[in-house]
Amino acid sequence: MKKASTFYIHKTTSTSKVRFGFLFLSVTLVLIFFTVNAFGYDFSDIRRSLKRDLEIWQGNAKRGKIAVVYNYSDREQIKKQYNLILLKKDLSHELLKSFDVADPIIVQEIIKTNRLEYNQLTENKYILKQFATRADSPHILFVDLQTKPNNLLANITLVNQDKKQISKVITEIQPERKDQTSYHPQIVAQKSEPEPSVYQTFDMDFTSRKFTAGQNDSWMYFSPTAMVNPETHAVDLVLWFKDVADVDIRPVRLRYDIRFLEVLQFGLQTYAIAEKQNAQSDEPNLSKESGHHSTYISLKYQIVDETVLPFNLAIGIRQRILWDTDNTDYRSRDRIDDQADYDEAEERDEKNNRYNQLTLQAMITGKIEPIGILYSLYVDSMTLGTGIKFILTPDIKLLVDSVYYYYEDPEISNDVATGIQFYNAVGSTDIMYQFETAQVQLGFNVNF
Repeated sequence: MKKASTFYIHKTTSTSKVRFGFLFLSVTLVLIFFTVNAFGYDFSDIRRSLKRDLEIWQGNAKRGKIAVVYNYSDREQIKKQYNLILLKKDLSHELLKSFDVADPIIVQEIIKTNRLEYNQLTENKYILKQFATRADSPHILFVDLQTKPNNLLANITLVNQDKKQISKVITEIQPERKDQTSYHPQIVAQKSEPEPSVYQTFDMDFTSRKFTAGQNDSWMYFSPTAMVNPETHAVDLVLWFKDVADVDIRPVRLRYDIRFLEVLQFGLQTYAIAEKQNAQSDEPNLSKESGHHSTYISLKYQIVDETVLPFNLAIGIRQRILWDTDNTDYRSRDRIDDQADYDEAEERDEKNNRYNQLTLQAMITGKIEPIGILYSLYVDSMTLGTGIKFILTPDIKLLVDSVYYYYEDPEISNDVATGIQFYNAVGSTDIMYQFETAQVQLGFNVNF
């Protein structure tokens, strides 16, 4: 890995004073450059330093794309002495000479929509990578502006989407005068970005916890939440390692979701035959112990999100499209000997089976950030679900989810699953224990 360079740049430039003897020329220049202030910022040395370090980093002179992110320690104080609009405009114009600069409006919208903070982007690799993906920019330029007694300190850092520092420039900007602004160049020794300690990476303090943007929480375990996928597509696979020695690995569930129009999510869920330890029937299926159980399609519509209310609210509809008629769900009649009771049970089974074929759904999901809790409530025509996720670290969450079956004479009345989720740049890996089936399961979620 190539080391990043740190430069302290101090350079003084001044605009030309208008000479009264060249009145005609002055008027012409004013007309041509009407939108240009008499005062301007010169970022040429900064651009050249960044360009040189990026070329060394990537091994060629190809133009790189960057997204610029600003941070102000004291915005109102800075605005009293500096023209922030002009400063950002001049920096962008200078950067465009050597880089492809991401649209600042899009960058700001991404930050606003996902409630991102500057420190989150600079400190968390996962958040940074998600931001870079949304901004369609492999490089991010952080511009941290801090007020000093006599000047404005600009700490400019260029990193890649994996948070590896490429270049660093520190610039002092003197307070504006009508005829000049100053930078003072001086090059110092190179230095590399220090790696965070293990303690910093696995921060266990129980202070107010922020939810990382881009993590997929559109499902708990049993039920969907009122949130939608952060990415367009999501694939979730849950496996049961029944016998590791004999490599007996059985699928539990395969789910695919696609988000469109930002608030709609279409899903396909396929379930395998699952053993039920406390079920009234001894067998989960009348003809086989494993295989396909059922397949559903669903459509979820997010009515409001947490930018409008303190919680997310969504409704949905689920349609059953495939069904193994030999599974023991909604077959309470098989446990009845008396003919009169059998007829009543058969009618009840048909009603429950009909309710399962087409189901309306409602979901409420919210966050309690001071303690790092995400909670979700779910209800449909046959089940009631409650679940919570607890932030252990920015990339690790604990999960507890439960489902209660409130229709008549269910084979099992309720179920609970608990586990831990490890988030990464492409999705998550889950280690779960489902109580009703007494299974330790491994789940993989991929977002793209």
